[in-house]
Amino acid sequence: MLNMSKQSGIFIKNLLILLVIPFILLFIIKYVNYHSINSNKNNFIQLEQFKDMNLNTNVEEFQLPHNISIKFHSIPSSQKLYKNLDLIKYFQANEIKAKTNYKVQPTQARETKYLQNEIQSYYLENVSDFTKTEQNSIFKIIMQVSEKIRKMISFKSLEWKFVKLSLNTDWNYPYTIDDTIVLPTKFIRNITYFYKTNNPPVLEAAENTFIHEWLHIVQRNNQELFNQYYKKYWNYVFCPGLKHNMLKNKWIKRYWITNPDGVNGDWAIETSKGLITPMVLLDNDLHTHRKILIKLSPSKDNIMIDRNSRDEKPIFYTYEQVPDFKEKVFHISQSYHPNEVFANLVAEQIMNQKNSTEIEFLNKLLK
Repeated sequence: MLNMSKQSGIFIKNLLILLVIPFILLFIIKYVNYHSINSNKNNFIQLEQFKDMNLNTNVEEFQLPHNISIKFHSIPSSQKLYKNLDLIKYFQANEIKAKTNYKVQPTQARETKYLQNEIQSYYLENVSDFTKTEQNSIFKIIMQVSEKIRKMISFKSLEWKFVKLSLNTDWNYPYTIDDTIVLPTKFIRNITYFYKTNNPPVLEAAENTFIHEWLHIVQRNNQELFNQYYKKYWNYVFCPGLKHNMLKNKWIKRYWITNPDGVNGDWAIETSKGLITPMVLLDNDLHTHRKILIKLSPSKDNIMIDRNSRDEKPIFYTYEQVPDFKEKVFHISQSYHPNEVFANLVAEQIMNQKNSTEIEFLNKLLK
């Protein structure tokens, strides 16, 4: 009887130990996880923590550490952005055809208001929601991008907002509207696929693009200060009224492209060929792009386009014909507006973690 009582006591003791052990293990796991997260001196969440994150497509916004947030616009909120897109007033007939891959084919003879309504309706029908997989891939890349920016630039907050645009719209190029980055479906599919297959060169190019577009939003929020920078350090000449004069020119109007991040006709710069304005226009096929340098004639009251006396065609040069221009824009190909030069240059500097005058300017601006 005594022996049975002793055995019973041992059994109860062992049972209690077995019941307590899981709680001890759980406490240890939570303790280690908490300290492994906070051991990073910057308290920046590591990507591995979100490896299997179950993102709900109905959830639009994610709050991250260090005042960083990500928002994926729904269809209604995306449509609201395009309803308020002021740049549509500059869109021309051939440009609309190219932007929509010829799904919309207005004629130049149509009234401006009609053209604007057509392209606006097209945009409203061609925005969509992000899928769970797309959100997850973008989320993880943005975590890496934000960390690279944080190492170089002090910011009070970093807000990422995204719109998804249908395939073969706007040449499948990312761009910005207000405080939002527009991502074409083709770009989203590429980064989603290459994130899964772990393709570092492609992902680095995607990171560069995200930084580039973020810089355009910073520019838009502080355009006057950037304008002062371009004039003081890069010797650009601001040209109010030039854009209006350009759109009176039939040749330019035929090939016109409206870049949301830096509209044609805002700036000029002095070169060996005289005062020129860099532009991006449709090529002769009315679909692909070309970059040219249009010669200008300064006058007492205005800056006018220098053109051939025989027709409306302006005098212009290729980049190769004006090598000193290429030097002035740091040999950056996408240099048809100082906003683009700055975004290309600084995105590369952030990717390479390289300090510069431009980085110093941003730190003063955003502190």
